[in-house]
Amino acid sequence: MIRSRPLVGLLLAAAIAALLLYPSLSPGRLLGHENLDNWSHAWGMRWFSMSLLRGELPWEITGAAFPMRRVLWYADPLGALLTLPLQFISAAWAYNGLQILQVTSAGLAGWLMGRAFGGRGLVAAAAMGTMPILQSEIWNGVVEACWVAPVGISGWLAARRSPWTGVAVGISAIATPYLGLGSALFAGTVLLAGGTRIGRAQAGRPLPRLSRRLRDVLLCAAVSLVLAIPQYMLMKASFQALQSFVHRPLFTSFDSPNLTVNAVDPRAYLHWGDFWSHHPADSPLSPPWRHTPYLGWCVTVLALLGARRERLAWVLAPAAVMLTLSLGFFVWWEGGWLPTPDGGRYALPLYWICDTLQISLSHHMRFAATVSVMLAALADRAAGRLAPALAALIVFENLAVGPNCWPTATSPADPPAAHLALPADGKAIIDLPADAGPSNRTNRYLYWQAVHDHPVPWVNKVGSMGTASMNPALRRLVLLSALRPPAQGAGVPREDADLQAAARRLAEQGFGYVVLHPELMANARKDEAHRRLLSELFGVPEQIEDRVVWRIR
Repeated sequence: MIRSRPLVGLLLAAAIAALLLYPSLSPGRLLGHENLDNWSHAWGMRWFSMSLLRGELPWEITGAAFPMRRVLWYADPLGALLTLPLQFISAAWAYNGLQILQVTSAGLAGWLMGRAFGGRGLVAAAAMGTMPILQSEIWNGVVEACWVAPVGISGWLAARRSPWTGVAVGISAIATPYLGLGSALFAGTVLLAGGTRIGRAQAGRPLPRLSRRLRDVLLCAAVSLVLAIPQYMLMKASFQALQSFVHRPLFTSFDSPNLTVNAVDPRAYLHWGDFWSHHPADSPLSPPWRHTPYLGWCVTVLALLGARRERLAWVLAPAAVMLTLSLGFFVWWEGGWLPTPDGGRYALPLYWICDTLQISLSHHMRFAATVSVMLAALADRAAGRLAPALAALIVFENLAVGPNCWPTATSPADPPAAHLALPADGKAIIDLPADAGPSNRTNRYLYWQAVHDHPVPWVNKVGSMGTASMNPALRRLVLLSALRPPAQGAGVPREDADLQAAARRLAEQGFGYVVLHPELMANARKDEAHRRLLSELFGVPEQIEDRVVWRIR
């Protein structure tokens, strides 16, 4: 087997990360689109890390959901722990540092995996470090989905028949069950086949006995489950708690809007150009999600060639399983569900699995990331002496030819001067408008909280009903920005509610300030309605640069 040079692999991986991310890195900017999820994750990392530094279990929310106490288990504890030292600099440094770490580790994992499969590591490093699905998740700000490195590490360790394979699989599962399942199938298949048994160093060695191979698989499964089960138990408890910060049932309807956003057109795996199963919206108030399962022509062709070498064809089996699951619940074609003759939908295997187990796997496109990793291992083996040229060609295809998000969008990381000008008195801030349509652009209020350290009333998704407090004045304020009439229910204040008295109770509860952000308003009419009601409740405001501030007394 070719001797591995980890330092060379690390330098290559760092160069790939620089190529992918450097055009978007700049002081005062967060990686990711400002209408999507980067705000929530940057805040969650900060809260998780600061809780640990204070010697507290990161479970009960502080800073958000004021004045209530909500519970949360953050979705990416791995990222929060690894970037904890960067929190001493800033929340933005920690968030961007995590993305750099994830891309660099993906490239390094590809290097190690490719060499373990008998290649030079260049092709796998290039493929994993620039894969379009990784680019799209950076754009979307969904950091837990960017941990593709442990999947590659599990393949590397399994090829070496290392007892540490289960640790890599467990870490993949901690990141997200989508990557965990693919990692388990990949590593399990390699272990069951007895390792790669390729290259000069292993030539002529007999295949390990079946009992030995089964023992390796069972050890891997046991270790990974021991690591992953506590994470799933904490997540489930967090979601189902009465005072949950993120209410999310284990099973949702097969008609959920999430299904269309994450739908996969079968052509998307190999369709180059600006092709998306669900085309991103581009209005200021829309969430421009970019999801692509694009595998790449170069990697796919090389992988098929590599599968013909020696005993590598078995890797195609777990890749086929994950590819099938990534298609989702029903057949999607040309922007809609392909109808059956009787007007129904063609069900796919994932539908029967989730319907039987009563669980939701609505982000099934993430399964495609594990397919990309497996194909990268095979492609590296086939590259041979042409590896440098083919690696460069793969980078070009992923960044310029296939559906891509390069250079990625960024968001302003610094909070407004109005927040920093307020006294450090511990009083809560109400940022308005609350609702910005279907996008997550007002989730920046959560991120700002991590910087200015005043409490805020918002829960997971800042929106028309995204507050923990049931104070009628606060509810009326957040409903002002709603772009659609709210459904009548317990959260909607009565028209005859005494808003003046409710406003006085806000001060008693610890609220101190209302900050209006005109640039986030949907239109001038909404802006005027906010100013009028706020002045009626709290008096004359003050202007701090381009923000308007009311003091709650």
